[in-house]
Amino acid sequence: MRKGRKSTGAPRENRRLALHRSAEAAVEFQTIVDRPAVVVSDPVGAIARWQFARSLALSGNRVRAISAYRGFLELWKDADPNVALLHRARREFSALALQ
Repeated sequence: MRKGRKSTGAPRENRRLALHRSAEAAVEFQTIVDRPAVVVSDPVGAIARWQFARSLALSGNRVRAISAYRGFLELWKDADPNVALLHRARREFSALALQ
């Protein structure tokens, strides 16, 4: 990992995204997202929802990506609006929705 970058706690999945293997990453992130206890109680689970949406978008699955972004944004609706990750997710979602 490069200096200054934070891990999302899902190194295998992130490597797949970095290697442009987004469809494989989507399958891996799906396994995390499908565990409600992880998604709700652990920041890794919440971030995995965002990464899942990104990997779906990068693999060309626009409809599922939009749905995943909506789920992520719903989960984070009460978060501090100044969180950089939230800004980025909103921008990505808006760009995807406008396509």
